[in-house]
Amino acid sequence: MLHKYRSKMRWFLFRVRVKIEDGLSIFIGKIVNISRHYSIEKLKDIELKIFPIPFPRDKKKQFMVEIGSGHGEVLERIAKNKVQIVGFEWRKRFARESSIRIARFDHAFVYYANAYKYIPMIFEKQSIDGIYVLFPDPWHKEKHHKRRPLTKSFFEQMEPLLVKGGFILFASDWQEYVDFVKQQVSMVDHIYDIEIGEYVPEKFDLPATHYYKKWVRKNRQFTYILLKKRDHNS
Repeated sequence: MLHKYRSKMRWFLFRVRVKIEDGLSIFIGKIVNISRHYSIEKLKDIELKIFPIPFPRDKKKQFMVEIGSGHGEVLERIAKNKVQIVGFEWRKRFARESSIRIARFDHAFVYYANAYKYIPMIFEKQSIDGIYVLFPDPWHKEKHHKRRPLTKSFFEQMEPLLVKGGFILFASDWQEYVDFVKQQVSMVDHIYDIEIGEYVPEKFDLPATHYYKKWVRKNRQFTYILLKKRDHNS
């Protein structure tokens, strides 16, 4: 077992080519912790993709990203379907919980990091088939609205990273946040086809997560917004 981890570590560090003082700390296993002290300026100066996915990419298979992996239910379901997936979780406890849930899969991984900050630095153009953003923090207090990351700018940033026909799936039970995201996506409808409806996990072959079950019992309403990248040649 130790030899297996050592082998993975050597392979990963070979691809990353980063010195210890650059501020990258690694959890051996299924988590990579991207140091908060790692400056964007320094990342931009590094020629290679600094944090590549730590398993050989099979370009014949779909590749997904989940923002906010939580308890790991979505990661596990997608990995079971033999789809490659990387999750991002900024809360250490949930990052570890997700990593334990997907430990048996060689094609799933969790980054302990701020997804919105690092996704544009990690992934190449036209490399992601789908991005899941399920029940993110709505930052419901008005003074915190400026912290909401699902903005016009975010959707524009993600578009080049998606393959043709790639998608972003957002879901929430917080209607005011849904209305906010609707407003933002209305400004990018020239690069995405947009679909809005009642969110039911089975519609997207996804599990009923811990959060979904919790609020279903309280009769909350769930809405999804699906953005599909347009083929600009059509």
